[in-house]
Amino acid sequence: SIKKYLNKLSGPLISRVDIHLETHIPTLKDLTSSPRISSEEMKQQVEVIRQIQKTRFCHTPFAYNSQIPTQLLTKYCPTSSSAQDLLHQWFESSSSNIRTYDKILRLARTIADLEHSEIIEDHHIAEAIHYRLLDHPFYAN
Repeated sequence: SIKKYLNKLSGPLISRVDIHLETHIPTLKDLTSSPRISSEEMKQQVEVIRQIQKTRFCHTPFAYNSQIPTQLLTKYCPTSSSAQDLLHQWFESSSSNIRTYDKILRLARTIADLEHSEIIEDHHIAEAIHYRLLDHPFYAN
């Protein structure tokens, strides 16, 4: 029934959404046992990341990682060789298109920014791929 529902959505529409995740209803144990970040801490992280991006893109017509033009991805999204290998392996084994590849790279740039990392590492790519749930084989058409 999941695939039937998803088939109603067009592939081009899904590929334009940056993040797709499956969520579950948290249990009481989930709410009480795991350390959580407060809304204020999250707001501060977002402000720091926005400042990093504002500085990075100060001489460009764009302001956010999500707006990096495809032709400038290699300039603004430098990757380690292992991260590049992981991204290429994922792309070759998935049925995703180049738009999705670019979105993963932009998302990995933001994840790396959260760690104040200039270089996108393989764990940033892996996390970005994880956030593209509808590109995984179970959900793909």
